[in-house]
Amino acid sequence: MKEALLQFAEHEISLSARQSDGATLREHLESLANQTGEMPQELEAVDCPEPIRYLWGYFTSMSKRRTWNGGMANPISNQEMQAWAQPRGIALSAFDVEALDDLETMYIEHQSKAAAGK
Repeated sequence: MKEALLQFAEHEISLSARQSDGATLREHLESLANQTGEMPQELEAVDCPEPIRYLWGYFTSMSKRRTWNGGMANPISNQEMQAWAQPRGIALSAFDVEALDDLETMYIEHQSKAAAGK
């Protein structure tokens, strides 16, 4: 099930990548679809299993508080995860932390690739 979450996240993170003009890939593809009337394959939905969809919500909420350094996103530490979870009354399980770590790794790798391509 975690693999399906990671496939969903890969899709979402890729579509959210800012292009050289500042728009996201998703915005470009949606514009193309509006202009041509054809849906690009990249916009086809990738499902996230409902039982673990909450983890994507946790990740995106944590990411809103992310710090940046020199145009690069800093990784969210385990201490920052706990600081995010505690006031919300969320007890992160070992599975949750592992999945969030995997999402974080994927996100940072995307950021690094994007920075290298600029």
